[in-house]
Amino acid sequence: MTRLRLFFICLTCLLLAACGTVQPAPKPTEIAQVQVTNTPVLPTATATTLLVTNTATPTATAVPPTATATPLPTDTPTATPLNMVSAIPPVDGYLIFFWDTKVALEEPSYYSIPVEDPKQDLYVAVPDESPDSWQISPILKDHLNWPEEITNWPVVAPSPDQTKIAFTIFRKIDDNTDVTSIYVVDFSDGTIIQLTEEYYPRIYNISWLPDNQKLAYSVANQGFLIQIGQTAEQFTSDFSSDIALLEVSPDGQIAAIILQNGELVLVKLATKEILPTPIESLISPDYLVWSPDSTWLALNQVSGAGLLLFNVQTSEYISLVGVDYFGVPSWSPNGSQLAFIQATREDADLYLWYPESQHSRFIGNLGHSLDRPIWSSQGEYFVVGSEKDGVADLLLYITQTNEVKSIPGSENTQNFTALSWSPNDQWLLAFAASESRSCLYLLDLNGDTYCAIDTTGTLNPFEVFWLPGISHLP
Repeated sequence: MTRLRLFFICLTCLLLAACGTVQPAPKPTEIAQVQVTNTPVLPTATATTLLVTNTATPTATAVPPTATATPLPTDTPTATPLNMVSAIPPVDGYLIFFWDTKVALEEPSYYSIPVEDPKQDLYVAVPDESPDSWQISPILKDHLNWPEEITNWPVVAPSPDQTKIAFTIFRKIDDNTDVTSIYVVDFSDGTIIQLTEEYYPRIYNISWLPDNQKLAYSVANQGFLIQIGQTAEQFTSDFSSDIALLEVSPDGQIAAIILQNGELVLVKLATKEILPTPIESLISPDYLVWSPDSTWLALNQVSGAGLLLFNVQTSEYISLVGVDYFGVPSWSPNGSQLAFIQATREDADLYLWYPESQHSRFIGNLGHSLDRPIWSSQGEYFVVGSEKDGVADLLLYITQTNEVKSIPGSENTQNFTALSWSPNDQWLLAFAASESRSCLYLLDLNGDTYCAIDTTGTLNPFEVFWLPGISHLP
């Protein structure tokens, strides 16, 4: 599983604008609204065409998308003071995240750098009528030998049906050695189990299969499959290089593996057959992401730079972002669109790519941003971070109308990070921190913002998920 480390820097004097509802309303919303162009941009607008070749020979030349729409205005939106309301309308689902509330932090503390390895427990936050009455509980330390077993910076993977969460736990053997195992919390029956034996070196990848009972993981140069309650089985040979990334296709048929020597390997899980691919010379890519229909793989070429789209059915690929740019991909839930960012360290552009036509369309300039676009569960909209002239915003893109609505921060805001949509898509969870306060914020689509969980003075919450429901807590 791709590992995203949420290290947030100083966000001073956070101001948010109320977020307008996506559905038609009897009166205009209060949020600052920005059109991509002066006239609506239709989905059929001219865009750069990136054609797959007719043979298996891949295209090797990087073809950055050509801008075909007017960039978003560069003038800073007027910030609206944070409308902190004490009573919260009904919120569906539960928040799950790892958190250490006691580890000491380096100064200034809002950089959230721990002075020692954290012992992050798994927390469950149950919504209530006001932020002060939310039930926020750790669930691991009472079930584990906490002085010996710690989560540190775990590899985390929720199951496809979001009833389970798998994660790694480390145990230190001596000053130079620690071992790793995978645990699973099942929220359908409230159980916590140790799924695997302890391994040295560490486990760095976890990927569920669609039956919610099996998962794949990697240790050094080996890939394993395990079903809950059974023994692990190695499904790969011993590769000549360690496994850097491993991701199982949504249909559970193929494991995509990137080796540390730069090779992309596809393994049929049913037969353990290795499928040939023309892609090599990959260097520490950040992203390896399947399309929902298991047809396309989006992956980086060099660390977070470059963005390739590889068709596993035809063995052809498209160079969507050249290696001179960072590439950040995010598939819509039905796979009909890929939102992606093409960026340098100073500037970033937002695009949509359409698999059916293999056209890309320029949406706008984000200023400085490498945040991954976060899609709503139905694919009606997504949100992405933007920073211009020292002001950090969130931009809400509505796919049906091609509107961009701005959720602005203040002049001193350094970062503003969207984390997740609620299961009913009516709430956005975002994290922000300043010298005086840090919070997990809820933004509703009726125009109010709430500090749901005050994290001031603590390590930033890690790997935050919004689950639709929990039947039993451990």
